[in-house]
Amino acid sequence: MEGILSKTQSKCAQICALVLNRPASKQPTRAEELIAALRETKQKLAALEQAFDLETDFDRIDAYVFEIEACKRQYSYLIKCAKREHITAF
Repeated sequence: MEGILSKTQSKCAQICALVLNRPASKQPTRAEELIAALRETKQKLAALEQAFDLETDFDRIDAYVFEIEACKRQYSYLIKCAKREHITAF
């Protein structure tokens, strides 16, 4: 259902753009989405590592260790997806 709705909205945007003589807004490609996700994950990882370095509570340190590990695995997964689809950031 969501696929049909998004296709209909996309078609409506294209028709409106033609009528109003404006270019239709470009939907991000899979490559752009992956690159954006990689950047977000990298920023999140850096923020988590910085917070980990400043933390003094042992329970919070343990929580940061798990969050950092999960973030690293997410980043690794996104890198594998990008490689599989031959996506480069350049």
